[in-house]
Amino acid sequence: MQLILMRHGEAIPFARTDADRTLTPRGEAEAIEIGQQLRQARVSVVRGHSSGYRRALQTCQLMCTEIGAEVGADIPYLTPDSALDAAVKALERAVSDGDLVVFHQPLLTKVVGYLVYADPTHDVEPRAMTGTAYVLALSDFSRGGARLIASYQPVIS
Repeated sequence: MQLILMRHGEAIPFARTDADRTLTPRGEAEAIEIGQQLRQARVSVVRGHSSGYRRALQTCQLMCTEIGAEVGADIPYLTPDSALDAAVKALERAVSDGDLVVFHQPLLTKVVGYLVYADPTHDVEPRAMTGTAYVLALSDFSRGGARLIASYQPVIS
């Protein structure tokens, strides 16, 4: 199964709650650019999911519009402070081949580290700056059950 895991675009630093933070214009541009990069690389995306946080949902919607994918549901347990095991179980229940999932640091690199390197503390490269997407070939959701195929980062200055 192919799975794309992505960090949301740049967001405003403060809002009423962390979940209410919205994308900045730069964050919107990052999402659109990564969508263009995935389309140019012919990475197939069927459906996009996100955490329930506004900045992740906005990123997901922009990505799906850019690549012509369906917007799926919010996935629980993908917030910045979620536990790794809960996040992996939630992903396993919710995603299928060709899905994109937009969520947050530090959880994103913990999940990628766990799935690809069998170590959630692995120093994943490239670093997950805002807008970074990791394309995984996933055999299962176990420790080390995936291979990193490619990564994409915005080059907006």
